[in-house]
Amino acid sequence: MQVCMMHDADKEIFLDIAFFVKGESLENVTKIFDFCGFYPNHGIERLKDKCLITIEGHNKRVGMHDLLQSMGREIVRQESPKKPSKRSRLWNHEDIHKVLQDSTGPNKIEGILLDLLKGDEVISLHSEAFRNMESLRVFVNHNAHFSCAPNYFSKKLSVLDWNNYPSPYLPPNFQGKNLIILRMRHSLIKELGDGFKPKNLTIMKFENCEFLEKIPDVSSLSNLKELPVQFCTRLVEVHDSVGSLENLSMLDFFHCSTLRILPSSLNLRSLCYLGLQDCPSIRYLPEIECKMESLIELNLHDTAIEELPLSIENLIRLESLYLRGCKNLMRLPIACIRLQHLRWLEIGGNCPNFEQKMMDDGLSLLAIESTKMEEEMSLREERLHELESPTNSSNGSTGLQLLNLQNCFQSETNFFPISSLFTMFNSFASLRHLYLSSTYIVCLLTSIKDIMSLESLSLSYCCKLEEILELLPNITEVDVRGCKSVEIFWEVLKILELNGSHVRSLRRTDLDKMHENIWNDRVQNPFIVEGSL
Repeated sequence: MQVCMMHDADKEIFLDIAFFVKGESLENVTKIFDFCGFYPNHGIERLKDKCLITIEGHNKRVGMHDLLQSMGREIVRQESPKKPSKRSRLWNHEDIHKVLQDSTGPNKIEGILLDLLKGDEVISLHSEAFRNMESLRVFVNHNAHFSCAPNYFSKKLSVLDWNNYPSPYLPPNFQGKNLIILRMRHSLIKELGDGFKPKNLTIMKFENCEFLEKIPDVSSLSNLKELPVQFCTRLVEVHDSVGSLENLSMLDFFHCSTLRILPSSLNLRSLCYLGLQDCPSIRYLPEIECKMESLIELNLHDTAIEELPLSIENLIRLESLYLRGCKNLMRLPIACIRLQHLRWLEIGGNCPNFEQKMMDDGLSLLAIESTKMEEEMSLREERLHELESPTNSSNGSTGLQLLNLQNCFQSETNFFPISSLFTMFNSFASLRHLYLSSTYIVCLLTSIKDIMSLESLSLSYCCKLEEILELLPNITEVDVRGCKSVEIFWEVLKILELNGSHVRSLRRTDLDKMHENIWNDRVQNPFIVEGSL
């Protein structure tokens, strides 16, 4: 048997994967094993070469066949068939019950995985149960409930993943020096304590921890890479130090409904994702103090943000910007034109102040019947194209062109006038998806045809939309569900029927049933899809 012929360290890696870390990222697994002294770089490769494990997907998750996993667990059971406390790892819930409820003195347990068939049973925890586990490296509880919290954790603990943690606090003397992964879900945790300094922590996750009110000073957590805090409805404040974690790649506060205090600034050069979705108390985005070249997605759905900071231009690799449902959003900064890698932009969907601004602006998109407005827009776009065109002058830098562009369109200091939104869109050379649903647009300006890269356009539930004067040459998907004015249908029909050569790429059109029936009466349309985009 291949397992019996392994190096000791390789065998430990194999058994830990079989018990605890199957499905974890290779990066995290490597770090855990490194701290355990298992020499993972070579060991993981050897296990992979023997087809005992797999590395799967673009996230490089560590996998193992179910039969091999069962074999690994049986190898551990054979270490001491009748005395669970003499085994290195436990996963059978009856064995775990016995060890935790009836502490029998010091034991050899290195890891516990607790996954009950029914999660409503309460385990009566012996007060000294964890103190007798000096070798404990991994504790994972998926669904068990405990009568109380432990008063001690092993100094060797590297993974603490505890659903339903039953106390507001961690053990008072637990510093977590070897802790790499901390996950708390549906737990009573309120604070981590001043003595908690897990300098090697890579992942810290809180989910549905309804008593958590503040993310504390984490300046000592220089290795932290992921900080997802989700559905923590009493969370109010995030400490300033979070904004300076140099290795942080993911920061997410999804559905933290009372969160209102963020770090004053962000200096997160490694950050790839920033999520504040469904945080209705957030009114501002912190200043971005450095070039954040790694950030590709910024999600501000359903926040109370009024405007974006001018330093948004420092998100130089941003690909996705979500502003849907930002109820207080008034305007966008002219600095947005620097987001030259933006591919996905969502605006609208219950942004009443933004939409009212569209109505009140003298050059509003609603006033498209005004010849003056059309001429103004045309002039602005001509000047934009002139500034975007290549220059042969040695002094004609891109930065200078953008500065001139800002001067051309400046309104209320550093912000785009609402009437120039499409001019701003035209400056995004990479824009693929544009979401303008539930806005007060009456007519889609012909200038939209200049967004050559655009493939998907959502105008659903634009209740005042009457006309689409022209479609884009590379468009593949158009969503006009909920647009009740029949005029829009006839314009789309005319374009598709008479100018089909310009929309050969169109493969999907989402219409209401009413529009679909009218269409079918006039022309065969292979593109219609009734339903969501």
